[in-house]
Amino acid sequence: MVSTETSGLISSVTGAKLLMVTPRYFRKLSTDGWIPKSGRDSYSLVGAVQGFLKFRDDVDRRSSKSAAASSQVQGEKVRKLARENEVAEGRLMETSESLANFAEVFGALKAALDGLPARCSRDLDQRKKIQGELDDILHRCADSFEKLAAGGDEPRKARAK
Repeated sequence: MVSTETSGLISSVTGAKLLMVTPRYFRKLSTDGWIPKSGRDSYSLVGAVQGFLKFRDDVDRRSSKSAAASSQVQGEKVRKLARENEVAEGRLMETSESLANFAEVFGALKAALDGLPARCSRDLDQRKKIQGELDDILHRCADSFEKLAAGGDEPRKARAK
């Protein structure tokens, strides 16, 4: 009579020893579809080994995907923390805050320059000429500022005087 071990069939106990797992875990792998069953407590030796290898490959693949996702999340946390530290240390600020600060300074400059023509000359024609030149300079600066604020390449169309 031919034994089951020599005909390519093994029991769950033998398969468990071969794969270095418990018989219960071996049967669970079979129930989960990784190891094909040939009969009552009978498994193909080749099927058991191949099924176990496929199972391990699947576990490794899922594990590496999970590790990659975890690494990506960890990287995002590090970047967020670094950004928060730079904001707290005053080395970084929100773009909207920076634009508001610049607009405030630019407004103060414009207010200071508005009285310049009257301080430079009593001649009304000369004052108008100086004011016109100042307005032109301020409009070009405002156009550049708006271009930078919008992140675009095209400055705003020239304002009508």
